[in-house]
Amino acid sequence: MIRILIVDDQKTIIEKIKYMLEAEPDLEVVGTASNGYEAVNLAAALAPDIILMDLEMPNLDGLAATKLINQQNPDLNIIILTIQDQDDLLVQALSAGAKGFLLKSVNAQEIIETIYLIYKGSELQKPKDHQFKELLSLKTNHYQNRAAFTRAIDSPQTLTSNLNLE
Repeated sequence: MIRILIVDDQKTIIEKIKYMLEAEPDLEVVGTASNGYEAVNLAAALAPDIILMDLEMPNLDGLAATKLINQQNPDLNIIILTIQDQDDLLVQALSAGAKGFLLKSVNAQEIIETIYLIYKGSELQKPKDHQFKELLSLKTNHYQNRAAFTRAIDSPQTLTSNLNLE
């Protein structure tokens, strides 16, 4: 069972994600938080396998919370889930310790697939300069996001086979 903490300041988003994840037999939502401080406290108390973290929240934003959680437990898997399609946020999220980055506009299956991939050990890596330029040139449609994700992780063959991208 993969234990998940959902962090978002919008209750409707939390409920939608929770409903979607609870349909999966191997996923369990163990808690929810509405700001970064709650996320830091619940991450320590609940020891989830995955944290789905929004960026824009009151009191302590998702990047700061990710950094704090990563300092306390660098093995914890944090996936940023945001509406913000800004290239610099990807780099900031990786620097803060996030292991995944998704736009909220992706479909439920992509979120679930990403949870499984990150749980199994795939993660985004800090891109090298030439990779970063390539990532910045990609747009956000469905397949281009997967291409960026594939190039950014350390084991693209694993991701490709798991997502049937070959």
